[in-house]
Amino acid sequence: MILSPDHAREFFDVWASLDAFVNRRRAIVPGCQTAAECRGTTRASLRALRDALWREPTLLDAFVEDNPDALAPRAIAAADGFRHAVKDRFYVERVLKGHAVFISISTSRVYLVGGLAEDVGDVLSRASPAGSALVADTVLLPFAGHIVWDGIVGVLNVNFGPGIRQEFKEKYLAAKARGQLIDTLEGAPRPAVPPKRGPDRRPAVTAVLRAVEELGKPDTELQGAAFRLLKPCARLALVTLDDRHDDHELVAPLRSVRRALKQVEVALARLEDDPGR
Repeated sequence: MILSPDHAREFFDVWASLDAFVNRRRAIVPGCQTAAECRGTTRASLRALRDALWREPTLLDAFVEDNPDALAPRAIAAADGFRHAVKDRFYVERVLKGHAVFISISTSRVYLVGGLAEDVGDVLSRASPAGSALVADTVLLPFAGHIVWDGIVGVLNVNFGPGIRQEFKEKYLAAKARGQLIDTLEGAPRPAVPPKRGPDRRPAVTAVLRAVEELGKPDTELQGAAFRLLKPCARLALVTLDDRHDDHELVAPLRSVRRALKQVEVALARLEDDPGR
């Protein structure tokens, strides 16, 4: 997802005006007194201006109040929304068709981030061939109902092993499963992808539990171990089907599953060691 041409123009107009305002107040970059002049300044200079702004949020309040370049009401309201900015380092877990998945290094919150005039993946691929599994130092902002970055992105030269990549993948999948993907910064975060609601599967799982009781005596040790695995698996499934369950409720049935699985492994090992097979 990228901003529409009108929204992109508005975004850059706001930032040029805001950059110039900060520079007039703090005299950081020579020759950047107006919005037009700030449009042509270097990325390093823009980063210095943005760093000054985030260090001193009252500058944003003053800009919104003064509106020195007489921006349209919608544009100045968008600038006011920048108070919800999230400045952090983010692990870019994956780049999807409509957005990139940013995971905060400091809080582990998962954000869905769109681009400005270019897709996030296209911008990042110029810094890293993979375009993901990297750390981006940037600021996330609300704009036009989406999360975007502020256009100043630093990519850290860090190599991640498979263990770290898997850890961040699990954070993304867990947030997605719980409806905790964040796609807005204005007000309380709302689920970006609500959990899918399917048919009530509890009767089917309960039927499995009843069927296990009717299996009778097993014919072999391995068969008996497999039968004993069915019950804790079904009980674990029942817990997960309760929307109000606490994660701590998963601990006991999960331990039962592991014990039963261990019995299956032991039975298999005995079969493999049996020379009479």
